[in-house]
Amino acid sequence: MWLISINKRGQVWYTDFIVGIIIFFVVVFVYYAYSNNTIVNNDEVLEETMLDAKAVASALISQGSPANWTSSNVQKIGITNGRNRINLTKLDQFLYNVTYIQARTTFETPYDFYFYFENSTGGVMNLGQNDTHGIEPEDYDNLVSIKRIVIYNSTLVNMVVQVWH
Repeated sequence: MWLISINKRGQVWYTDFIVGIIIFFVVVFVYYAYSNNTIVNNDEVLEETMLDAKAVASALISQGSPANWTSSNVQKIGITNGRNRINLTKLDQFLYNVTYIQARTTFETPYDFYFYFENSTGGVMNLGQNDTHGIEPEDYDNLVSIKRIVIYNSTLVNMVVQVWH
């Protein structure tokens, strides 16, 4: 009888040990599954932000739609003549008459954007009353900056588009 009671105590300990090991491995598995999904999601968001930044920059470097668009009839915002030369009339329409919400809707982006021209020293060009369009990034998780070379008043400058969230 003595042997039977020893075996029963050993069996209870053995069962507790196995249950503890199973719980430990389940917790470790859940932790790594969650960690990997978080990393993939951050990469996906950065990829989406990059695609949106490229789309906004490409739209701006186009002539837009319709060809002589105004803020009241714009379907696609573009500020060049289609050959990387800034059309000052379209630029004025974009800077002064197109609201930020209207621009985001036209660009079809859920992210915030910021647009400006960069001079040869890397600073924001002085264009007059409005030098930029959009919201300047201050606190963000991901920021993508796209630069395109354009001709502004017979001078090569960088058009900068930043998309962020």
